[in-house]
Amino acid sequence: MTDTSGPPRSPHQLLALMPYAVALGIELHEVTVTLVTGSLAWSPERCTAGGILHGGAIMSLADTVGGVCAFLNLPQGANTATIDSTTRLYRPLRAGTLNASARPVHTGRTTIVVATDMTDDEGHLVAQTSQVQAVITSKLASRCEELSSSRIEGWNDSMPADPGGRCPEVVINETT
Repeated sequence: MTDTSGPPRSPHQLLALMPYAVALGIELHEVTVTLVTGSLAWSPERCTAGGILHGGAIMSLADTVGGVCAFLNLPQGANTATIDSTTRLYRPLRAGTLNASARPVHTGRTTIVVATDMTDDEGHLVAQTSQVQAVITSKLASRCEELSSSRIEGWNDSMPADPGGRCPEVVINETT
């Protein structure tokens, strides 16, 4: 008998957790802890002037497969969010499908680093993305909730607000 009460593991189940990726037309193919593959078909509505697949669409594919890769490497009960992403674009995609392969480079206690290669149908490298995913445990989430609802020692109104909406503790550590 198969236990279906655990976390989603099929490509369809994982993709269903990300409505933006579904709306964009991203597909997931292989989903394991060591490799996540997906694709995005070229279409005119995803292009810049000149019929080139938009860089934002390319980065959305990378963030989707990279986020799933990080999710599959999380400890029990944790969640994840992208905190840093760098994409290098090497060649335009004017037709066909953009294929992505994401692999974990580092799986630590507080972050997971994922490298994603994106290729065209002929296997030519179109782009590469390196992203850092935060490991968000229930303890960290509870602490951020606590901090956002009360003042903490050392925190005052003169400290810069965090435009990213992160836990105030992160801003304090970055500004001191």
